[in-house]
Amino acid sequence: MLKKLLVSTFFIFLLTNTYAQHHTRKDLVGQWKVYYKVANRNYCIVFSNDSTLKTVSQNGMILNTNYKTWSFEDNTSVLYSHLESNRDSSASIIRFLNDSTLLRVNKKKMPVKIDTNDHNILVYHKVKNPQSLHLPTKEDLIGDWYMNFKKITGNHLIFVDDQNVTFTYEDGTKKEATYIVDFTKKPFQIDFMYKGTLNKKEAILWFTGDDDILIAGLAKIKRPERFTTFGDNRHFVKEPLAKRLIAQGK
Repeated sequence: MLKKLLVSTFFIFLLTNTYAQHHTRKDLVGQWKVYYKVANRNYCIVFSNDSTLKTVSQNGMILNTNYKTWSFEDNTSVLYSHLESNRDSSASIIRFLNDSTLLRVNKKKMPVKIDTNDHNILVYHKVKNPQSLHLPTKEDLIGDWYMNFKKITGNHLIFVDDQNVTFTYEDGTKKEATYIVDFTKKPFQIDFMYKGTLNKKEAILWFTGDDDILIAGLAKIKRPERFTTFGDNRHFVKEPLAKRLIAQGK
């Protein structure tokens, strides 16, 4: 009887010690992968140190950076984010489930009962073999991009090479242009110069995934400073993803 009691006490101690383990900011450092159901793809967040976080696409493209994490209390921390693509800020709660699993919820408080099947809770798993990261380049732009307004439309942009782009509209008309991108600006700045005219559009650009971009300013006279919720934002999806969405009726 005493032996059974000692064994039971030992296992209770182990379980208690495991779940009571205190985590710090340093435990966040590394790459954490999440499957984002809405977009049907993987994303990563990368804590490069104890105060900076990068959002990374499935193929290792750095999408956003300059996040801040604040102090831990009971293994829970407020994640305060300031996106490079937007001056708006947001806050979410992160919590360690264990050494290799991280929970994140965009609420003021982490739910008492954790349901990892809840779509509001993002479950991140630490990556054992981190992938290499890269910033967006013109190479990432080259290709056929379809406008996605509630569903894929017939309007699209074809970035032919690192200088030329074709605007194609639903009625079949086309406009040829050249473009220049400045990836040193935040958000990125892109200028379109229509061939045979003096027309020039100064816009802003941001990658939200390997095959998703936002462009704002195509219908404006002046370049926007940032992306806004009700701004002139155009969402474009790259082939072959666009063709898959069309096939699915999206």
